[in-house]
Amino acid sequence: MTEYQTSSNDFTTFTDISGEKHVDKNTIIYSNTYAGSKTLETITIGSNIDTIYSYSFEGCKALKSVIFGPNVKIICSNAFAGCTSLESVTFGSNVRKIGGHAFKDCTSLQSVTFDSSVEIICGYAFSGCIALKSITFDPNIKVIGSNAFSNCTSLESVTIGPSIKTIGNYAFSDCKSLKSVTFSPSVETICSNAFKGCTSLESVIIESNIKTIGTYAFQGCISLQSVTIGPNVKTIQKYTFFGCTSLLSVTFGPGVQTIEIDAFGRCTSLQSITIGPNVETIKCGAFSGCTSLSSVTFGDNVREIGSYAFDNCTSLQSIIMGPSVQIIGNGVFKFCKSLESVTFAVQILGDEAFAYCISLKTIAFGDKIQTIGQCAFDNCTSLESVTFGSSIQTIGRCAFDNCTSLQSVTLGPCIEKIDFGTFSGCTSLSSVTFGSNIKTICSHAFANCTSLKSVTLGPNIETINPNAFINCTAFINCTALSKV
Repeated sequence: MTEYQTSSNDFTTFTDISGEKHVDKNTIIYSNTYAGSKTLETITIGSNIDTIYSYSFEGCKALKSVIFGPNVKIICSNAFAGCTSLESVTFGSNVRKIGGHAFKDCTSLQSVTFDSSVEIICGYAFSGCIALKSITFDPNIKVIGSNAFSNCTSLESVTIGPSIKTIGNYAFSDCKSLKSVTFSPSVETICSNAFKGCTSLESVIIESNIKTIGTYAFQGCISLQSVTIGPNVKTIQKYTFFGCTSLLSVTFGPGVQTIEIDAFGRCTSLQSITIGPNVETIKCGAFSGCTSLSSVTFGDNVREIGSYAFDNCTSLQSIIMGPSVQIIGNGVFKFCKSLESVTFAVQILGDEAFAYCISLKTIAFGDKIQTIGQCAFDNCTSLESVTFGSSIQTIGRCAFDNCTSLQSVTLGPCIEKIDFGTFSGCTSLSSVTFGSNIKTICSHAFANCTSLKSVTLGPNIETINPNAFINCTAFINCTALSKV
């Protein structure tokens, strides 16, 4: 028989008989009262107790069951943390708040049923309860705190109660057995990392009232196959679905305006995308590394496609962009090695936008485009023809470097300068016609264009760098060029 004396403020001494404890005479259980007990197996909290303070039963390794009396209102932080033998918990009818870490790492806890009084489940409350398989949320629960159920690796299903508005950061992260989540209409916010690493989760339907999905919310959910975004979500935050390698389809609600950085990056099973009608901006890396993506349909309101948004989408074959697209950023379609045709009417085309698109054969620039960035079509080795729009003013360095299949070029009237290496290494290029306003041809602009035989210069040419046509071997004995 072992005696436990509570703090000096306590009213009585409790006696542990055969590992059982009935706690009834105090109104509170103080911090560390029974912490670390090696023999305590069951606890019945009597009707006089209304508060269980922090660490009260922490590390009671033999504790298997707890029954809360009807008047317990608050279970404070770490109260039962590390009770590794605890299998079941029955909450009384007045428990309102379960504190942070209250049942953290109770590795034998299999089920939890919340009474109608519970309103708040604080951060880490049940984190690391690796045997917990099911949770039933009472309709009155309003808050699920950060990491509340993180690393509950046996948890299979969750139904979010009708009073819950916010699911906290990391709330269910790394629940590796979680297969399904049902959101009630009350949920408005899914915070950052809420379901990150839930590797068994197969489908998600974002209900109509959900307005915010936080960063990394479903990152690494490698079994997730389908996602439906509700109508009130305006932004898909960065990395929200990053690395969801089984994701096959995404349905965007009409409210989505922005797809953030790497939102769907490395979703390697995603095959087709229809960008919602109100999406205006697709940001950096949004669909980067989606190696199965074969088609993209852009909505009529897309204005800007950020850097590397679709780079390494190695199955992407065709792109049709609406007239609203004004800017294609750096490297947007870089390494899209299956891409064969592009139709767009943008104003600005960023550096390396289509670099190493080795299957790209034709490009038709609309009349709106003004700038082609550096290395924009670098190593597009299948590119045979380019039609330059009448508004193009600037072609960046090495823009068409090593386009070894390009045969002829006719430049628009607004171009004044051919920059360094613009058409360097275009070994099949046989003729070039310059617009009337061309003034300067820089060093190596046409270097190693070994098939180049015909060049037609405009009346305003002022400067041709001595190395502009270096190693253009077909120009040997070309008397017309020697007079330029």
